Amino acid sequence: AHYNGVTEHVSGWQHDLRFPEALARHQLTFRPGLVRDYLSPPLNPTPSEPLPYQEQGYLVAMNVFGDPDTSKPDGIFIADDMMTDGALAAFRVLGMQIGKDIKIVTHGNTGSMMSFNHIPGLTVIEYNLHELALALFELLDVALADPAAEQSEIRIQPRFRRLDP
Repeated sequence: AHYNGVTEHVSGWQHDLRFPEALARHQLTFRPGLVRDYLSPPLNPTPSEPLPYQEQGYLVAMNVFGDPDTSKPDGIFIADDMMTDGALAAFRVLGMQIGKDIKIVTHGNTGSMMSFNHIPGLTVIEYNLHELALALFELLDVALADPAAEQSEIRIQPRFRRLDP
């Protein structure tokens, strides 16, 4: 598909059943036609360099929400905080209010400049990078101590932050 001179690539989210199954458990509809993964310009002089994530978020939000003849979701999940920043810019241009016209769930890192601290209607699944680094070092220690040892799994629990509108 093409959006304002931009080509959409097939999304891995459309083939991963965990996302639609999670939505179904909460009586939410999965709409594959609205799933986007990443974009690249068709005539990009340097195709190895994709559009910045903020620009991708802006373009996708403008495409989905800027067309008056298209039905719009009342909520979205964006797995990248930089794309969320671009989408927020598009929503400002379109005059949409977060929490009223659209609810957003996004990823974020503790202490990031993209931490979206005071936006009602926005839920942030926030990961602490310090905890992530400690887990990586723990796994590295195990691998160095015994290269034949089976790798263990360490789960990092995100913190959910939400401000109700």
